[in-house]
Amino acid sequence: MAYKVLIVDDEPPFLRSLRRSLQMHPDFEVVSEAFNGLEALQKAKEYNPDVVFTDIKMPGIDGIELIKRIEPYGTLCVIISGHQDFNYAREAMKTNALEYLLKPIDPEQLNGVMCNLKKRLNAHYNAMERETLQALVFTGVHLQAPPSLAALHWTVSLLRLFGSASSLEAAKEQMVSASDCYGNVQRAFWLEGSNTRSMIALIGREADNACTADASAFTVRCLDIAAQNDMHLVIATCDNAVPLHGIYHRAALLREAQAMGDCIGAPRHIRLGDSPASFDAPLLDTFLQNQLRYLILNRFYHEIDRELERMFARFQKQGYPRWGIRQALHQILLMAQEAGASGQYSTVIDRELEEALDCALNYDSLREVVIQLLERFLDGTSPGPKPLAEVMAEYTNANISSPISLQTLCNAFSLSQPTVSRIFREHFNLSFGEYLAKMRMEHALAIMQDHPEMLLKDVAKIVGYEDPHYFSRRFKQMMGKSPSSLKL
Repeated sequence: MAYKVLIVDDEPPFLRSLRRSLQMHPDFEVVSEAFNGLEALQKAKEYNPDVVFTDIKMPGIDGIELIKRIEPYGTLCVIISGHQDFNYAREAMKTNALEYLLKPIDPEQLNGVMCNLKKRLNAHYNAMERETLQALVFTGVHLQAPPSLAALHWTVSLLRLFGSASSLEAAKEQMVSASDCYGNVQRAFWLEGSNTRSMIALIGREADNACTADASAFTVRCLDIAAQNDMHLVIATCDNAVPLHGIYHRAALLREAQAMGDCIGAPRHIRLGDSPASFDAPLLDTFLQNQLRYLILNRFYHEIDRELERMFARFQKQGYPRWGIRQALHQILLMAQEAGASGQYSTVIDRELEEALDCALNYDSLREVVIQLLERFLDGTSPGPKPLAEVMAEYTNANISSPISLQTLCNAFSLSQPTVSRIFREHFNLSFGEYLAKMRMEHALAIMQDHPEMLLKDVAKIVGYEDPHYFSRRFKQMMGKSPSSLKL
């Protein structure tokens, strides 16, 4: 595309000379010429030029006034004058004039001016094209698209990087080079995605130049660049190109596919049309919610860590997407607020959770951050709770006369049987049944020592045994003597 030029001067011979000089620059085309400022204003409205070359001294309105009037249109202007007057040059520089040239024009100086014009115009139109594409991708709004874009078919790819923020910018800069994997590229744009970790690659080519091999090479290059920067890349692609008006729909489909296929722990290439995974069970069922709520309420961080470890192992095995895990962790942090945290669940906590998910390359690192967030969120809101094992022991001792069982304890604390059994093994080196029997016998011994007159059947009933004979046998097995010998 050649940039449009309007030349203005009241000397026809100079206009002809300037036209010939500008013809030496194929990126520019003289679309019209004017002999005074008023005529130039009319021609500017008619042709909407990218650049105006204008003399200063002209009948009607001079070049300075002309520039001031067309300045709102964003047209670039170059002042040409035979007057070596500093005041003219200074006044020209206050306007939108890019350069101040003297007659006769020096070819080398003109070449420099044309290079500067080309750079500025390239940047201007590139920004306009990017704005057009950005609006199209995210809103579907069709701004006035330049013909250079509308004539092409576009390959759309969505990329999102996970890992340390310190490597992010370097990886994104290097990723742009992957455009070279496509052949016969007419235009290539890398747009900012929905956040700083996301990018959208738009490769524009002629309709008959689409090639699956190019798309595969592009994906491999991008994944390699991410790995070299110790990051994971989740890239969603489609081999088929679309016309300009199809970009929005294609990007929306890729965005949905990327969200469903984005799993923690590994880079991922998602092709549009691949069957997404389906999930039957909820991430946090009612039992797990109650269990976590109790642990959080009592600030049992060690047990919370264990539950998160098991929960994350299930997430990884099932391949749950990151957005689902984000919702689950958001729900867990809200439990902390319900548990009486001193501060409200704020955007700061939410932002830190989002950052943890963005930086997580595996579940272990994510689990550490979640525990830290919970500890900080709940810091200072409890007077220092007892370990969970001690709380369970106190509950067991307080209900020793009742027909208490392992399941009773699980129901009371909203924990699973393996969890309760593990806690008792780790803290008392006993199973729950062994601990319960030990406490019952020690309690029975204390009763009989303090009240030797009490009948054996009453002692047995106090410590939870309905059958005094069975109690007697168990007591002798565990204490090494029969209950009756204590009454002698």
